[in-house]
Amino acid sequence: MDWHHPINNSRAKTPMRISNLSTLCWAALPTRTLPIHGTVMALAVLFLNGAPAQAAGLVMSISNSSISAAPGSTGSFEILLSDTDTAGSTPFYIASDFVDLTSSNSLVKFTGASITTSIDPYIFAGQSLVGNSGLGFTFVINPSTMPLPGTEIQTQDSAYSANPPAVYATLKPGEVLSLGVFSYSVSASAAPGASSDVKIGILSQLTDNNTNNPANINFTTQNATITVSSAGTVPEPSTALMGMIALTMGVVAARCRRRA
Repeated sequence: MDWHHPINNSRAKTPMRISNLSTLCWAALPTRTLPIHGTVMALAVLFLNGAPAQAAGLVMSISNSSISAAPGSTGSFEILLSDTDTAGSTPFYIASDFVDLTSSNSLVKFTGASITTSIDPYIFAGQSLVGNSGLGFTFVINPSTMPLPGTEIQTQDSAYSANPPAVYATLKPGEVLSLGVFSYSVSASAAPGASSDVKIGILSQLTDNNTNNPANINFTTQNATITVSSAGTVPEPSTALMGMIALTMGVVAARCRRRA
């Protein structure tokens, strides 16, 4: 199997990893480790023999970069992971992901997230730790310290297998996979023309499939803007329609004059 070669780590803050699991937890989790998130998020510099794996062509993006939404409306978008490398390049082998999204103001708030995607296949479809019934893992994390609706949302998932060897998602050059669908609401009092920037935060993380020495995978991000549209705007009538109205009014006026 081809492994990614490490490059310099451009991310100083990453979620802390589990280093010692009980026998029960170890049986339920994949052989790789997952981020820990408590009441107060534990952040630490991750010291590994290898730094993030090279990912020049890996892009994490919001499915619609420019969203128009009316005051009081709701909507959703997906976070997509694209391998833009040329055909024949080495695929990316992804074992886990952590997504951190922020909204620049309270006009737009996140309301939830799901692994039931529709734009592109979910990255861990059929092997999701979150989706494996009975394990009790949730997709959205930190509900006590980061309640929804809110201006920040964090999710995480991992490839899971009850039996070794460990599993992972393979992303080939030219392919696109989804990291989840995220829902939002727009304030009913939002003024038309106002906007909120939705950003993929610096805590977002991808982990490779090296079970002996897992490393972060570098990627670039593409964010989005949600702009409040005018509510209840009546479209201007077309030129042809205006002409028909004028003609009708002229006929009616002529009949009225004859009767007089």
